[in-house]
Formats: sequence, structure tokens, C-alpha cells
Amino acid sequence: MRGYLRWWLGMAPAVALPFLYPPLIAGTIAYIFLGFPYAMWRSKRARTAKFLAHARRTGLALEAPKLPGMELAENLRDYEYRRRNQQAITEPVDGSEAEE
Repeated sequence: MRGYLRWWLGMAPAVALPFLYPPLIAGTIAYIFLGFPYAMWRSKRARTAKFLAHARRTGLALEAPKLPGMELAENLRDYEYRRRNQQAITEPVDGSEAEE
């Protein structure tokens, strides 16, 4: 609610002034129907910018999104690496175990 306080404070004169000077009704309608969505958009942008600045300052930046097949490719590469290492450990190197 704090982010919209200025908008609500501006609403009081926008609603009261058309009663004193009727041609201001168009400005009041524009303020209500255009000002509020603009205030919401601006508030969201400010919150996002504040969040990103904090993330950069603390070093907790978000990772880039991965492609859908990337995780599968990484897992397959890890599996193949482990399998090659396992085969290298279990296979006899000089053939001495094969004779016994």
C-alpha cells in the first residue's frame, strides 16, 4: 500500500476539483483510468529493479534459464564419464589377473 500512497493522495484533489470547476472531469477520469495502471506498472518496475540491484550487490544473481534438453545432456555426459571410469577400474591393466 505504501507504493500507492502518492497516487491515493493525488486522488483526493482529482475528485474534489471537478465539483468546483466541472471541465476538470475529463482530467479526473483520465487520472483514474490511466493513472492507476501506470502507478501499478511503475511500482512493479521499481520493485524488480530493487530486487535485481540487491541480488547483484550481494552476489546472489539468478542463473540463466536452461534449455529443456540441457539437463538430460548433462546427466548423460556424467553417466558416460562415471561408466568409463568404472570400466577403467575394473578392467585389468597388464593382464595379470586374467592368468589366475
